[in-house]
Amino acid sequence: MEDLEDIAKKEISFYDENRRQPSDEGCFIYGTLFVMFASGATMLYHVYQNQIDSLIQYFLK
Repeated sequence: MEDLEDIAKKEISFYDENRRQPSDEGCFIYGTLFVMFASGATMLYHVYQNQIDSLIQYFLK
């Protein structure tokens, strides 16, 4: 029978191999924020499309 120390080492190594890295969390959060920002900007553009287009034409003159 394995002694407790070997079992603990196996458990710890298994945890270390399968642990999510901190960079994954940050990437997920920033990705979510980017998607929210992009969808919000798209929605605002569709709501105010005529005003934005006339503003762009005004600056391009």
